[in-house]
This record gives sequence, structure tokens and C-alpha cells, in this order.
Amino acid sequence: FIDGSANPFRHGVKLYLNGNEVTDLVIPDDVVEIKKYVFYNCKTLTSITIPNSVTSIGEYTFLNCYASYFYCYAMSPPKINEYTFDSNRKATLYVPKGCLLSYWEAYKWGESFNQIIEME
Repeated sequence: FIDGSANPFRHGVKLYLNGNEVTDLVIPDDVVEIKKYVFYNCKTLTSITIPNSVTSIGEYTFLNCYASYFYCYAMSPPKINEYTFDSNRKATLYVPKGCLLSYWEAYKWGESFNQIIEME
């Protein structure tokens, strides 16, 4: 999307797949990059799973997206922008075991989440 006004969630805040509302979003394993604005304003998501294949997430991707839980399986934190997770400060991020410090120290990851927890 060129900007937030081009995103279909700007006015419709729910995501549907095959007629069913999606609240627990699982990004497919073959996705390498999540482009900017993709889930901007998608307010009904409760959890988002990011596979280990993702290496970058664009700006405003999860702006105004109020998911409480993010699961990121990437061993190295994907590259993000200053505004990728802007309104998710109350969310919890789950990361692979042994990666906690790298996420806390990676640009904007540590300050974008209320807490970061290692998965078993």
C-alpha cells in the first residue's frame, strides 16, 4: 500500500478469510518481508505469529493493531521501522529460546513491547 489511506482496514477494522473473521493471524512460512501498512488499523486481531522466514517488517505494518500477543520465530530480529509496532506497547512478544537479549537490543523491538518472553 502506498499509504494508510490505501489500506482496506482504514475503515473496516476486521480481517476475513474465506468468510471467517481472523483473530489469530498466522503469517505463512514462505513470507520473507511484510510490507508497510499491511495490517494497519486491523483492530480485531488478538495474536499474530511471524515465521522464522521473515527478515523485515515495514513501517506502520501493525499501527493501530491491538493484538495482545506476538509470536516471532525468527532467530534474529527482523528489521523494523520506528513505527512498525507503534501502538502495541501493551503487547507481549514471544521469541525463540536464547534470543531474548537480541530482541531487547534490536532497533525498536525492546521498546515496542510491554514484555518479551522466550518460548520453550
